[in-house]
Amino acid sequence: MTNLDSASFSSGNLSPSQQFAILVPQGQEYQAMVKGLKQGPSNLIQLIPIPLGVLAVQAFLEQWQPGPEMHGILVIGLAGALSNTFSLGQVVVYESCRYGNAVLNTNRAWSQHLSQSLAAPLVPAYTSQELVSTAQAKAALHQKTGADVVDMEGGPILDYGASLNLPVAMVRVISDTATQDLPNLSQAIGGDGSLNPLLLTWAFLQNPIAAGHLITGSLRGLGRLEKVGQALARERSGFLVRPTV
Repeated sequence: MTNLDSASFSSGNLSPSQQFAILVPQGQEYQAMVKGLKQGPSNLIQLIPIPLGVLAVQAFLEQWQPGPEMHGILVIGLAGALSNTFSLGQVVVYESCRYGNAVLNTNRAWSQHLSQSLAAPLVPAYTSQELVSTAQAKAALHQKTGADVVDMEGGPILDYGASLNLPVAMVRVISDTATQDLPNLSQAIGGDGSLNPLLLTWAFLQNPIAAGHLITGSLRGLGRLEKVGQALARERSGFLVRPTV
């Protein structure tokens, strides 16, 4: 696989044999992208749900074998803010992602195109093996790593893309701010990356105010995710149009 360059996107003349995989966390995030991309070029885009959490994503990647026609991997989903700079529903594009002791870079040309077309800032991110649920923990992680946003899937995918020389870009929508506490959902996420509804409900009941933050932020973020999907669907190349609010 060759690295992407600016001309690949600005031309709008990608070959039908050049496909893109869009990896989206399973569940509501995936459904939001299904709605947004329903008018998109299905022959160019493979929309694939992925499990939640580092270990589950690693297991998924061990089984996934993209074909020779795969031209790049785009990761889209929700993320938490570690910096006070970002607000609910704001779209960001990853410039890099710290995963363990390594800092992994996204494809520069692709990320810059996404940043410009989505009017979204380029940010450093961090992939955590555990849910970062309190404002105090977010502040500490921001100070320790310098990351502006946090997720639970990005690092392994960047590592995987590098191993296959596949360009990777990442777009995230902020679903909780740096100052918001969330319910602790660590027990509700199973080893396979799925959410247990009963344990999720219990976590909400334990901390209803934090649960309200999570629900409000998720709804705002999911609405914006659908807008991002609509923007991608407007262009054959899929990555050039700014979403409407």
